[in-house]
Amino acid sequence: LTFFVDDLRLMIISQKSESSYRWIILFLACFMLVGPYYCFDIPAALKTQLKSYFGSPDDFEFDFSLLYTLYSAPNVGCIYLSID
Repeated sequence: LTFFVDDLRLMIISQKSESSYRWIILFLACFMLVGPYYCFDIPAALKTQLKSYFGSPDDFEFDFSLLYTLYSAPNVGCIYLSID
């Protein structure tokens, strides 16, 4: 039974290396993650759009920094909660 499992693993590995669709799927997966990471992980990318939308109030810089802090603070807290 051990030889059969090893042969099956070898067969699966050799089949993966012959597939050309894996490169297309890998490229599409990487390409589709660029937008969400750019918009959600970097709120500074939306700063000019938010400033024009809100009409440049006097305390915009403070409000934008507060938005960035409120967005990032739970991510910092999750690190401390995940430590065993």
